[in-house]
Amino acid sequence: MTTGTTHNITNDAFELSVRTDGRQIHLQVKAAGFAFADGPYLYRAVRPTTQGAVVFDGLESPATTLTDDTLTVTGELAGLRLTHQLALPSDRPHLEEQVILENSGDASIELSNIALGLRRRITNAIAQPL
Repeated sequence: MTTGTTHNITNDAFELSVRTDGRQIHLQVKAAGFAFADGPYLYRAVRPTTQGAVVFDGLESPATTLTDDTLTVTGELAGLRLTHQLALPSDRPHLEEQVILENSGDASIELSNIALGLRRRITNAIAQPL
């Protein structure tokens, strides 16, 4: 990653960097020298309304913490508290990912769609394949 301060973890198979504002994630496969993910993580949810739907794209108030081999991104998505953990265990060559959504309010929150995922750019700024 090229901008902002990052938290970094690594194991035998991967290197993972997350910008401290939680908006950019870079996942490198060491053996292949290949960036599996190199852009903004996709956090998107859709809440139905009587007039259609409201799309929430990205986290509100994102923050990151680093503990041993785990990076944690927290924030709010569509009125829900999101905790996203990415771990690279030092004793195993894989990535562990866990996402928790919590409703801390009294009212129900209905989602008609949710999308979460790593992203990789496939074109440059003028739409030519990389």
